[in-house]
Amino acid sequence: MSGPGAGHEYEPYPVSWYQRDVLLFANSIGCTVDELHFLYELHSDFAVFPTYSIVLPFKKTSPEVVDFYAASDSSRNDIPGVPKLDGKRVVDGERHITFHKALPTSSVGQSFEIRGKVIGVYDKGKPGTVMETQTDLVDAKSGELYTRAIGSAFFVGQGNWGGPKGPKTQNYPPPEGKKPDAEYVHPIGAETAHLYRLNGDYNPLHATPEPGKAMGFGGAIMHGLYSWNTTAHALVKLLGGSNPANIREYAARFASPVKPGDTLVTQIWRTGDKDADGWEDVRFLTSVKGGKVCLSNGRAKMRVVGQREKMRPSGTSRQNNTDFGRESRQGEGHRYDPSHESSPANSSAASTCHCTTQATKALPPIPVLPVPAIGPEEVDYEDIAAPHDEVMGDEDAENGPTEDAVAAKERQEAAGAGENVPRADANTEHVCHHF
Repeated sequence: MSGPGAGHEYEPYPVSWYQRDVLLFANSIGCTVDELHFLYELHSDFAVFPTYSIVLPFKKTSPEVVDFYAASDSSRNDIPGVPKLDGKRVVDGERHITFHKALPTSSVGQSFEIRGKVIGVYDKGKPGTVMETQTDLVDAKSGELYTRAIGSAFFVGQGNWGGPKGPKTQNYPPPEGKKPDAEYVHPIGAETAHLYRLNGDYNPLHATPEPGKAMGFGGAIMHGLYSWNTTAHALVKLLGGSNPANIREYAARFASPVKPGDTLVTQIWRTGDKDADGWEDVRFLTSVKGGKVCLSNGRAKMRVVGQREKMRPSGTSRQNNTDFGRESRQGEGHRYDPSHESSPANSSAASTCHCTTQATKALPPIPVLPVPAIGPEEVDYEDIAAPHDEVMGDEDAENGPTEDAVAAKERQEAAGAGENVPRADANTEHVCHHF
């Protein structure tokens, strides 16, 4: 690591949680009654949904509602060689998390803390600044690592301070020419963000329309991490047999905003590529139904059960504690859609999974819609999108678009012409809008 801010370490701070916190999190991201081990504290296999740690930097140790803006300002200390950045004008770029050890269902009796550091700070000129950070959840006494998250944030309109432009990163498009192996449909209610924010992320942007109107969104938008977490749930449910031990890594890029009342559609591809420990590379895209991609560059490392690998038949004994809940066969083209439920009481995002093995139709091409300006002043979309895509790996500063970006554009154009071609990473059309 080199350059301004690189290697700068933040002061560690304690975090804590109760069983009720992990129950709330599982409920808020769409876990269902056939996954009772996430929803019921007396279940013999009661477990924390693996991505829960991503909310702890917001929650810290507080069981109470906090002033989001005040807390954000106080937690961001000065970084040597980097100008003071305005935390009210920042959007989330990408999040990658690696799971090293399962979290206990409560932190009571143990001491945990967050240890964070800056990986790099990159000057993108007029559009803004990108900051990449590492956040570790560790046992405060032993230093044992539980999760490690790498994230990038884009500080809009805060560039031109003479810093390095930064490196390009790798793209992870879905397998070319391959239909999705699974699809997950997740409707969002009008009050969903008000439930999710109780996990500790109290940004007013997701609770009341005024901040969103001032920023050009027209009203409240969903937490970017809500879409990120619900998509992680889709992967664990459909490919991992709802076993939290079956996911090792998970990452996605925030591509466009999601609003209350939208329906998320996640397309999932198996690559068949496994490492020596049996972790398979998985690719995915999450889109707003009838709209744009909201999570691109999606990838995970998983142990896939129930699709091409043998699952325990329903009614037999559990072996090695690897399968949870009611079994279903996740076959080729597996699709979960809560709207298929026959009972009106179960027609929400928390519906029981009624799965089919019919081939999944490709979604219609995603239209390129106007992106609202960010911040109280009008911001030119092209100024934001170009450098953001560049640092996220879509553009080589010297040689132009990368091969992945060109292939993605060609597949989108083919899909728009009516060909049944799965969409690849569509991030070249979007700018992240997670606050």
